[in-house]
Amino acid sequence: MDNDFTVTVNYYSRADQSFVTQSYGFKEYTEMLKVGLMRILTDVEDAFYRFNDERPPEEWDEKSAKEFAHIRRKILDQANAIARLPETTRCKGLPIGSRSLSDLIAQALSGDDDVK
Repeated sequence: MDNDFTVTVNYYSRADQSFVTQSYGFKEYTEMLKVGLMRILTDVEDAFYRFNDERPPEEWDEKSAKEFAHIRRKILDQANAIARLPETTRCKGLPIGSRSLSDLIAQALSGDDDVK
């Protein structure tokens, strides 16, 4: 699947005001998104740490601990949903990794709606 399904991203460089295009395999890209969310979670935890006088989480006040747990759960849920995309994305009822893209295109062009 990773060779057939790609994600193309355009990055803008402020330094030289140009775009750079990069392509990634679908699974690689979803892993990058998951890692990005995990980094955000680390930043949020660091902020809570600083706002709580640099005390460890076990010593945070109840309100801060509950708020952080809520944010953490939401971020982890999204990171895991993104990580599962390569396994859960389907085309005509089949996981996209179970058939090659060329097979799926050939079937679509033939007008054959039967899954083989």
